[in-house]
Amino acid sequence: MSHQTHDSDDRTIPSRRFPVLSDLPEDHVEDSPSEPLYPTEVITRPLPPSAPWLVQQHFTQQIDLGAELAFRYPALPLLSVTRFRPLDARHGVALLATADGVASLVVDADGASGSVDLAFSFASALALHFRLDHLSTIDRSAWLERMRRDKDGVAFLWSQSRWEQDYLISVLQRRFVNLYAFSQQQFTAAARLTPEAAGKLFDWLETLWTPGSGDTQPPQLLTW
Repeated sequence: MSHQTHDSDDRTIPSRRFPVLSDLPEDHVEDSPSEPLYPTEVITRPLPPSAPWLVQQHFTQQIDLGAELAFRYPALPLLSVTRFRPLDARHGVALLATADGVASLVVDADGASGSVDLAFSFASALALHFRLDHLSTIDRSAWLERMRRDKDGVAFLWSQSRWEQDYLISVLQRRFVNLYAFSQQQFTAAARLTPEAAGKLFDWLETLWTPGSGDTQPPQLLTW
């Protein structure tokens, strides 16, 4: 069943969910159509030429975005270690790292403004920063809701400016979550999260982003 959703620039986008293998009868799996196995949305009019090629192809159902990103980034570091530190009631820092600590992702989130800073680091020597500003309550809640679904899916974390600013593409699968960050400075970073690490990250972000949530403890020193 299709339904109508409205994005923040008042453009109507009919939403459609493609079937996943678990939805199909056992004797129908091998004969299933070659459609993407990820939920997606369809835009009824062409995107502007400034839209990235992957975004255009995804919203016009020309590619399976999750599979395409997996092909382009085949060996993502697996982040399984998590640490969370509150700086005040509405601001905190999360560290997600590989078991050996070589690769990491630092998420600096501010609940008051809704902004998020992502720093993908390798060997503690190099880091790529992505800042997601002006995320509305709808932007944040819609992303979290889609990431908490049991079935595979693709979700965008971006503001009304969409691809014109830094943004995040999240690919949810049964055994992991892939995060792909894109910058207007023409660089990209990506990492894979275990379900446990992803769940803790989503719970932590929801606490910061929900008005009135979070504890009232004084700010902590900047140490892990």
